[in-house]
Amino acid sequence: GALGPLAYQPIPFSKAGNPIMSTVAFLASVVDPRVAASAAKAAMEEFANIKDEVPAALMDAHIKNVEASTTDGKFDPAAGLVQSGIAGTVPEKDEEAEKEKKEGEPSKEGEDPKQNGEESAPDASAIVKKEVEKPAEPAPEPMEEDKKEEEGVEVAKEETEREKLVKDAQLQAAAAAALAAAAVKAKHLAAVEERKIKSLVALLVETQMKKLEIKLRHFEELETTMEKEREGLEYQRQQLIQERQQFHLEQLKAAEFRARQQAHQRLAAEQQQTPSTTPTPPSPQAVPTPHPAATSPSPNQ
Repeated sequence: GALGPLAYQPIPFSKAGNPIMSTVAFLASVVDPRVAASAAKAAMEEFANIKDEVPAALMDAHIKNVEASTTDGKFDPAAGLVQSGIAGTVPEKDEEAEKEKKEGEPSKEGEDPKQNGEESAPDASAIVKKEVEKPAEPAPEPMEEDKKEEEGVEVAKEETEREKLVKDAQLQAAAAAALAAAAVKAKHLAAVEERKIKSLVALLVETQMKKLEIKLRHFEELETTMEKEREGLEYQRQQLIQERQQFHLEQLKAAEFRARQQAHQRLAAEQQQTPSTTPTPPSPQAVPTPHPAATSPSPNQ
């Protein structure tokens, strides 16, 4: 296939053991798939609710910080958010500069009430003189005064209790709103970071895939070179077999030629030995004729 020799090799991370995930997978395989799906859905919903909720301990600590920072019935809902460690609650430089400008403006405005107070002082003295000049009213009876005082005390207590309840409710609402805003900002920042992490993970996976592709390409090149070498070795082996067969044929031909020579020599030797053992009559051509010099006398005689 396309993978070549890696087609039947195991993946390096196929046997990486994770006891938690293996246990979860085992339990999920044991139960019915619908039960596992509903359990996973409920777990994801609960996890999402836990992520969206503000922890009770953090809420109580923030309410205490806001209560401690209240001055003259005024409270700052964002008091103590910087120390909470929630993402996005740290003020930026621009916000700090705006706060400094706002703090500088009230200091200038605070000088005007003093002058207004000095101007209103004579008016207050005139009002006191007019009250002194008024004739004294007849004193009310003591019983009516006690009843009025008791009613006034009760009314004051009810008003103070109502004010406390209203302040507590406003305090809790403001603290909850501040924490909710901080949590929303933190969630937004977490979502941004999560998107960045996902993009980086995707980029990492892409680079790893490219590395694997390069390695596979390298292995394919090695496979092609090995295949070529294997073909070359096979061709050389075939040539060697042919040369060996040719050599054996030549040896057989040489042995056959030697055997023929030996047989021919043996036959020639046998043919040479057969005339010597059996005499044959001489032919008329083989009988010698007398020489004429034997009958005629020599001149010396």
